[in-house]
Amino acid sequence: MKKMATMMVRRISKIRRRLLLVGLLVTAGAAIFPVMLYSTLAPENSLTAYAVASNPRALLLASIWSPVGLALATVYFVFISPHYAGKVSVRRDTQGFY
Repeated sequence: MKKMATMMVRRISKIRRRLLLVGLLVTAGAAIFPVMLYSTLAPENSLTAYAVASNPRALLLASIWSPVGLALATVYFVFISPHYAGKVSVRRDTQGFY
């Protein structure tokens, strides 16, 4: 019973930390929302969220290609990892780099 209570406390602690991080990020985003980067030279040179936003077509293309790129990187990692797995030998390299 004590072990179960300890596990529950740890799980709640993890959730609270994640909620804190999300809350901090949301608060920071809301605090700088209209003007992301203020200009010290002239207010009209400041970067606003509306001025730096990408067009919807580019966002759609990025949302399609991001999962494809992630899948390709994952497949590459899965196939290349066994090649480099194992112990490293100390013997001298035979490729002539020394």
